[in-house]
Amino acid sequence: MNIFSQSLVYQLEGSNVGVKQVFLPLVDTSMTKGRGSNKLAPQEAATEIIEGLLSPRANIDVGKVKALRLIQRIAPSVATRIMKAAGRMKPLIKVMLILGCLFALTFVAGRLLGILTVENVQNWLEWAARVDPLVVAGIIVVLLFADLFVAVPTLTITILAGFLLGFPMGAAAAFIGMSLAAFSGYGISRIWGQRGIAFLVKDADDRAALTNSFQSGGPFMIMLSRAVPIVTEVSACMAGATRMPLAHYCTFFAVGTVPYVLIATYAGSISSLDDPAPTIIAVLGLNAVLWTSWVVFNRRGKEQSA
Repeated sequence: MNIFSQSLVYQLEGSNVGVKQVFLPLVDTSMTKGRGSNKLAPQEAATEIIEGLLSPRANIDVGKVKALRLIQRIAPSVATRIMKAAGRMKPLIKVMLILGCLFALTFVAGRLLGILTVENVQNWLEWAARVDPLVVAGIIVVLLFADLFVAVPTLTITILAGFLLGFPMGAAAAFIGMSLAAFSGYGISRIWGQRGIAFLVKDADDRAALTNSFQSGGPFMIMLSRAVPIVTEVSACMAGATRMPLAHYCTFFAVGTVPYVLIATYAGSISSLDDPAPTIIAVLGLNAVLWTSWVVFNRRGKEQSA
């Protein structure tokens, strides 16, 4: 249908006839009765279609299709997976959004109360550096462990670890702190997580679908969780709650965290206030590593979808 519509566009160029394509999500009509949930109301669909007809856009994306279109441009295979597994992934998305909101609230609270800001963390570590390097290492471990409960500026702390302790001592302190947070989240959720999931997701089949969805996509999420704030804590809790084998979680966590820690702390160790270039390069390098991993995953997804 898309190819047919595009051919009409080319054939009618220069005429008074225009061609527009409308892409709709599931709309709540008699035809879709008994299919899916969270369907778009017909009135809302009609409003968006009319607005699209009055705009110069050739494609009119309605409702959730807008977000799917963006994902498709960045990673076509991920968009394909979402469409194939929309029903199965709904419980997983629900639980992860709730967890994400809870962790985000700690960040907001910290900002409003003025605690654990970048300035505060920097002042504490600079004070500790005048006392004893072991005190610095201890504060870094505690701060990064606290990230499980209260959002902290992880990358800043990791770079400061290298700046104040040098390499590799800074890397060791940062990795220990991050590991304590991750494995505590995993352990706590492995013990009590399934009760929380049962409270949020009542249907047993939906809970099974949630577990299967995370076991399938969770490894990638864990390995690249450092790219986005809060995702590290959420993925650790989900890994424990869905009973991902500890050895698997350790492997995925190490693959994503070790390069992150090594790059950030080494950059911090060779940086200075007069020459912050290594830190800037480190941030760019980390993004390059994460995006390269994303491309590899995307290519693998295409092969599986073929």
